[in-house]
Amino acid sequence: MSTPAPDEPKLTPEAAAIIARARKSFVFTIGLLIVGFIVIAGAVVYRATMTGPQPSPGAAGAAAYAAPAVKVPQGATIVSAVASGGEISVTYKNGAATSLRIFDGKTGAILREVPIVGE
Repeated sequence: MSTPAPDEPKLTPEAAAIIARARKSFVFTIGLLIVGFIVIAGAVVYRATMTGPQPSPGAAGAAAYAAPAVKVPQGATIVSAVASGGEISVTYKNGAATSLRIFDGKTGAILREVPIVGE
């Protein structure tokens, strides 16, 4: 005859308390993880739906620089040109003199000319 399988050994009260505490800790940690994933998913969905399509920066910026041309003295050599904030800054050399001209980006009109001199 076969002998019946012994029952699971009974846990001591201390072991049962430790296992119960571990289960509570596990449930709390998993719950916190799930809540975190839900918050992140909600933030992603919110950002994707609420911001909507953004116009390309080039389309809005191109209108700020509609000047057909900017004028520098005849024979001048351009050192640098920078477009920023709706203005075009051109540094040029004319002979021994170096100057900076700031133009309106829409019209091409000279807003200011600054001579660059050595100290």
